[in-house]
Amino acid sequence: MIANPDYNPCPSRLLGRAMLDAWLCGDQSRLSQKLEDVRSFRVHAAGIAEQDRLEVLKTMAYQMALSSDLFAPRSSDPRLGSWIDLLDHLATSDADAV
Repeated sequence: MIANPDYNPCPSRLLGRAMLDAWLCGDQSRLSQKLEDVRSFRVHAAGIAEQDRLEVLKTMAYQMALSSDLFAPRSSDPRLGSWIDLLDHLATSDADAV
């Protein structure tokens, strides 16, 4: 079976968890890769709730990639705290529960 490069079976929950884990580890290189993974993720078949979650993740990934320091203290950039809280929520909840 030939792999389809446009197909990725990871749901938004796993993508959000991967972004959050990279941030929690303080690994800039890994976080940058996860942000790129999310930005390039293509949805082929998903319910409306999952599509919405993926759009939120993509928007966050684009904005996070523009940030000058994702590892700054949360108090220095209010968006950072919001992003991390939202990632935690998306990584620990089901699409049907959102």
